Amino acid sequence: MNVVIKNFQKRMLIQPAWIKRIARRVLGEEKVFADGEITFCFVNAGDIREVNLNYLGRNLTTDVIAFDLTCPKEKGASGIIADIVISSDAAFSNARIFKTTPRRELALYVIHGLLHILGYRDGNKDERTLMQKKEGELLSQCLSRKAKQ
Repeated sequence: MNVVIKNFQKRMLIQPAWIKRIARRVLGEEKVFADGEITFCFVNAGDIREVNLNYLGRNLTTDVIAFDLTCPKEKGASGIIADIVISSDAAFSNARIFKTTPRRELALYVIHGLLHILGYRDGNKDERTLMQKKEGELLSQCLSRKAKQ
């Protein structure tokens, strides 16, 4: 799986190797070994609001938006093609609210976006509970000392 990092914001230092490590860890834990490409785009609050409005019809800012661009299998496609847009401003804002760090929030958004691409949903209470449990497990694994080695 090719993981591409695009940084369109200046507020937060983006470490591509760290983001790729998280993405590959999540894919491995979820037993996804497909070919393809996932692009992570790091943007500011205004840019993610524009993406949200233009593509989802919602005129508000958010933390992460995931687009699964994979073609249907009947068209001969294999693997995953996806874009995940992440707001660094949301990472700073939510870090203050939840008394954590922007880096931890950013890791959470990477995981959350990937889980959406892999089919997890958070539209109702049961889906949200399952997704949050999975996020917590993966976040702990990705941020543990052992994972940093």
